[in-house]
Amino acid sequence: MKRALLILLIGTSLLIACAPSSNSSPGSLPTGAAGLVDAEPEVTPTPLDMDDPLVRDAASFAEAEGLSLEEAVQRMVFQETIGDIQPALMADLPDTYAGLWVENQPQYRIVIALTEGDETTIQPYVSGKAWADYVEVRPATYSLAELRAAQEGASRVARQLNLALSTTVDVMGNRVELMVGNADLFQADLSVAGLELPEAVTVVPIAAEPLPDTNQGVLFEALTADGQTIYLPKQPPTAESMAALMEGELVEVNGCLRVTDEGYKDGFLVLWPYHADIRVAEDRIEVLNGAGQAVARVGQPLRLGGGAMESSASMARLDEVIPGLPLPNCPGPYWVAGELETLVEQSVPDIYVSPFSSGDRILAIFIEQSRPSQVEGAISGELTVDEQGCMRVGDYLAFWPPGAYLREEPLRVFDKQRNLVAQVGDAVELAGAEREPQDYRYFDNKIRCPGPYWGVGQIAR
Repeated sequence: MKRALLILLIGTSLLIACAPSSNSSPGSLPTGAAGLVDAEPEVTPTPLDMDDPLVRDAASFAEAEGLSLEEAVQRMVFQETIGDIQPALMADLPDTYAGLWVENQPQYRIVIALTEGDETTIQPYVSGKAWADYVEVRPATYSLAELRAAQEGASRVARQLNLALSTTVDVMGNRVELMVGNADLFQADLSVAGLELPEAVTVVPIAAEPLPDTNQGVLFEALTADGQTIYLPKQPPTAESMAALMEGELVEVNGCLRVTDEGYKDGFLVLWPYHADIRVAEDRIEVLNGAGQAVARVGQPLRLGGGAMESSASMARLDEVIPGLPLPNCPGPYWVAGELETLVEQSVPDIYVSPFSSGDRILAIFIEQSRPSQVEGAISGELTVDEQGCMRVGDYLAFWPPGAYLREEPLRVFDKQRNLVAQVGDAVELAGAEREPQDYRYFDNKIRCPGPYWGVGQIAR
């Protein structure tokens, strides 16, 4: 089964990981291929389309690495096929192949690590590749198969200690990293249990202050003024988190802090990061970050990174992650919270860009805000779509309220209650406020249409 190529930017290197593919096979190396040169990738001076997503990504890459745009585009084109050889290397050299990655500094290199062998070993696999001259073979101690076996062994040891610890294969470092909050405590637990980690595993302490006094999660409890218990389940110390986004309202149900969600009656019970704390006052219940700043408040909107824990298998092992869970009055599903933004940071609205297309043709670019703009004035005029697909009223690019969406035949805008509120070609009045890029999160990464910009609070046809 062929699976997608995964390319991760790590500092000035690119780590390549690819699942086995059935349609990858080596060829022969043409005479004269040297295997390694010091020159930069050959650049063909061709006009570049700045609307091409690859070229836009290359522009950011070029700026970060100090490259010309042409060089950056060439390297990103190389990227698309570099991982294709990995399935064959894994299949043919299971005992010696140790990984593949790309280095952009100080020189451009495609590195293949082997426990045995040299450039001649990998020549059949790079034959005919446009990037073959930039391949370098480096020695390694452990094969990729050995590293993966060591990772499984480290996970088994963690489970025997009833710990939920994260592990990762560091291909460039040729080791397995086991991340733990308190490394000394973990080593002591290993010794008491008579357990040993595989040789390829390195224990990496998470940079955390103050140093955690446990490597497990904690079910923290606080009391309100009237004696009600409020539960704050906290995850084990970890350096990793999921990157999905949850937006809702923080509510208290039976002493449990949950985030509302349309798919579940009582929403998600939040599992907070290990450094979170709780503050209970007469008029409010707040969750704090490690610096004592409010990141969530009962009864207020909440934007929270992380990921859902909904499967029965994951929830069955929850007591291994946080002893004391599950609680009868605090059932799942669970939201495993990631990095915590302060309430001040969360007050900055986000912006979502949705190209609306028919076949291969983009009909319009629909831009939605995460919250309505304040009403400071109004603009009126015909709703139009320009040659770039930007939706405008007069000269203003319109940012629509949350929940609004676009439909075709003709292009029409509906609100979240599914009421038709605007149609291209109609005269509309948009109450709201003029907006600037700094009024939104990550504006420059998302908006390609030129201003001026109008944040919509209310719409009148």
